[in-house]
Amino acid sequence: MRHITLKSIIAGALLLCTGWNAWGEEFDKMQLSVRVGLGGSPVAAQNYYKAKNSYNEYPLSTYYGDYYGPAYTSGVVNVGVDLRILKWLGLGIDINVTPIWHDKYHKDDSRIGRETGVALTILPMAKFYYFRRPIIMLYGRAGMGFGKYFNYPSLTYSYRDNSGARHFVDESYKFEVQCVPFGFELGKKVFWFAELGVGTVYIGGQTGIGYRF
Repeated sequence: MRHITLKSIIAGALLLCTGWNAWGEEFDKMQLSVRVGLGGSPVAAQNYYKAKNSYNEYPLSTYYGDYYGPAYTSGVVNVGVDLRILKWLGLGIDINVTPIWHDKYHKDDSRIGRETGVALTILPMAKFYYFRRPIIMLYGRAGMGFGKYFNYPSLTYSYRDNSGARHFVDESYKFEVQCVPFGFELGKKVFWFAELGVGTVYIGGQTGIGYRF
């Protein structure tokens, strides 16, 4: 009985080593993947979009003139490309687009229009794989880059100084940073992914699909 057990242990160890070697050989070459995702709460984009005469900040404006309602968004639309250069490391770039809008109201509370803005962020990312199997992989990601906020009244404006000269201010370019401490990919060629992230691009979860070449 002891002899059979020892043979089983040896055979299992050899099989495990063979499996791990095959797994390592499979990913010794660089691998490219693309993905499209949706989700996350763009807290920074919504805060930037608050107009100076929004109802939330100046409720008395409803008695004296037009005002804006709260800002809404469909979430962050993400397109990413990853190049896996090592078993545990990948480099990539994320392009994020966040549409955001709010309605404009007359002082009698009738809606008279809508204004829309778009936040575009581009972030180079590093991706760290800490659990690898042929069908599922766990990873974390982090990166930093820049953002451009189009049609954000609170970031692009003008004012006059004491001498009467007009000055134009453009604060629509922002430094961006995003951290994803946990994410997973499920599938081989076509895969589903989900992530939990925090940063200036979004806070919360994001999910989508991708393809490995």
